[in-house]
Amino acid sequence: YMRASKPRKRSLDLVKLIRLHNAEGAITPSASRQMVRKGDILFVRKFLRRLNIRSFSKSRNFAQLLDRATNRLARRLPKGKWGAARKFLNLYLRRTTYNFYLRQAYGLDRIEHLLELPMDSFAADGLKREPEGKNLPDWLGVRHLTPEANAIYQAVAGRVAERLSTKRLS
Repeated sequence: YMRASKPRKRSLDLVKLIRLHNAEGAITPSASRQMVRKGDILFVRKFLRRLNIRSFSKSRNFAQLLDRATNRLARRLPKGKWGAARKFLNLYLRRTTYNFYLRQAYGLDRIEHLLELPMDSFAADGLKREPEGKNLPDWLGVRHLTPEANAIYQAVAGRVAERLSTKRLS
């Protein structure tokens, strides 16, 4: 009697639907304001829907996978917008990790401590107000964010999170 396999299929379908919904919901007009055109938002969402989330759950390769995905997405955006690509990926990965079903299905609990703070002017201003961030460089905007500047901001976010006994993306 094979009826037992049907709930598993429905469960997989639910996970897939939630994953697709997360790709749509992570990239809102306000999150992408003045970074990409409307048509590019649709492309970014499509890119995120096709992203292999399971590969990110292997924490030993997380940084490399994030860098590769960022570079792949940035190459397809106008003027190779690395900062916008990184922000979109970080928003999506955070949202995906916070979702109970996706966290469980893809083992994302293993990477929560590795997730980056999605950078924007609000995050930069918040970090600059912290004691660890007093020497941060001026924030030039997501469109001008480079891998080097992102690393500096993420290091400060990590130190702040450590002091507060929380995660970087909180």
